[in-house]
Amino acid sequence: MRRKIAFFLSNYGVGGAERQYGYLIDTINRDRFDIHVIQISHRSSKPDSTSYPAATVKTFEMRHRLDVS
Repeated sequence: MRRKIAFFLSNYGVGGAERQYGYLIDTINRDRFDIHVIQISHRSSKPDSTSYPAATVKTFEMRHRLDVS
């Protein structure tokens, strides 16, 4: 049985933390884990199709900063 791992990001900027997520995601054993990247943001930043090719990417856009729906 494969376990699920989810990484939550506030944006998809090309910074140090995002690059480290990419390195980590690329090295995780796919036979043992399902990798998911989830963006929760009130900004309109969207990942490009090559941001995290080894993971399932989902974006949830907030209508305003305090939107928790």
